[in-house]
Amino acid sequence: MNIHILGIAGTFMGSLALLAKEMGHDITGCDTGIYPPMSHMLKDSDIDITLGFNKTQIDDRIDIYIIGNAITRGNSLFEEILNKKLKYTSGPQWLCENILSDKKVIAIAGTHGKTTTTSMVIKILSDSGLDPGFLVGGLLPDLGISASLGDGDYFVIEADEYDTALFDKRSKFIHYKPDILVLNNLEFDHADIFDNIDDIIKSFHHLVRTLGSKATVIINSDDKNIKKVIQKGLYSSLIKFGEQPTDNFYLSQHNDDYSSFATSHSNTEHKLNWQMIGRHNSYNAIAAIAACYTADITVKNAVKSLQNYLPPKRRLELIGQYKNLNIYDDFAHHPTAIATTLQGLRAKVGKDKIIAIIDPASNTMKMGIHGDKLINSWQDADEIVLYNRKNLKFDLVQLCQNSLQKCTIYDSTDEIVNIIKKTNRHLKTNIVLFSNSAFDGIYQKIKDEQI
Repeated sequence: MNIHILGIAGTFMGSLALLAKEMGHDITGCDTGIYPPMSHMLKDSDIDITLGFNKTQIDDRIDIYIIGNAITRGNSLFEEILNKKLKYTSGPQWLCENILSDKKVIAIAGTHGKTTTTSMVIKILSDSGLDPGFLVGGLLPDLGISASLGDGDYFVIEADEYDTALFDKRSKFIHYKPDILVLNNLEFDHADIFDNIDDIIKSFHHLVRTLGSKATVIINSDDKNIKKVIQKGLYSSLIKFGEQPTDNFYLSQHNDDYSSFATSHSNTEHKLNWQMIGRHNSYNAIAAIAACYTADITVKNAVKSLQNYLPPKRRLELIGQYKNLNIYDDFAHHPTAIATTLQGLRAKVGKDKIIAIIDPASNTMKMGIHGDKLINSWQDADEIVLYNRKNLKFDLVQLCQNSLQKCTIYDSTDEIVNIIKKTNRHLKTNIVLFSNSAFDGIYQKIKDEQI
């Protein structure tokens, strides 16, 4: 089958292209721009990409067009597809019909930690010899890819609540019909498509309604919004994790930075020592362990697998290490994710200096929805640097003035790189770049400057 993908540079659509190519289909695609690591993965798979959406890409040899959710009406190529009444579908729908329908699906959903938890499940199943298929929103360092068909019965997917396509405004995850569903946490996000938290709860409830009676839902029992989802109706088996001994899996002990913790299940405690830090990551791990236990992996083997777990790229990833200076890259783009990352880092580095550099790049951030929460998210940092991204709909100056920490605003990444270069090397300092975008090329600039 010849497939042309509109919006192929996105993490989901690019990963879908890799899966379709692995199935033996002829894949082409287009987008306005494509950047590493997706550009490298697609090139390595010999997938041809056209820049832009010119309608001249219409070809009689193409059997179906897969439309990414970033495509809007007015897109010249999509308009031509409509006018010619050519066959098209969404990415999630194609995935469901062509891959997931023959698999036991493990879906990881929630506002935070989806990519990390999904990658943990993939590692545990892989180490257990089950060779799962997967699609995850990040590059797995052990494998160098974000998607694979696998030869096993299971398919592990990061289940995103964002909308499917311009012609299907349901959340992507509504198409996946999982056998095992993890609901890790739930907060208001994606203000460009959801009006409030109740809208998001309703969407998650609709997901739960798609599960069969033999399916299993694994929930964070500490999360009030997840509880509201379950209260709307549950038709499957339920497993709880959290901090209470009444939970099926619970966090029974931990050190200050959570690089060592224990989870208890069926009156047996299992201790994990690993390189990850932060309470949020201990919860991600317990959720992954519970999911794999449901897939008949022993808790002992799941814990053993996570001892040498490596996180996906851009999850507090150390990208530069110099004299007394560590530079990290983190994908966090929600106040809670920023806060938990900084809390974990603070517990690890003690009194060493932490500088948080925040790029408000997500649609919700740019709208200013998280303004009040954002200022509380950086309490564990010593200094804050805010990137004055174009088209922001809130006042960064007011935000900075209300900060208890030293806070500065810069209009260009060149200025920010210069600030990093001038960091006092006599003090141990940790700089964290928070962004879910390419941050206008700052990463390459840091490398080029040889800080």
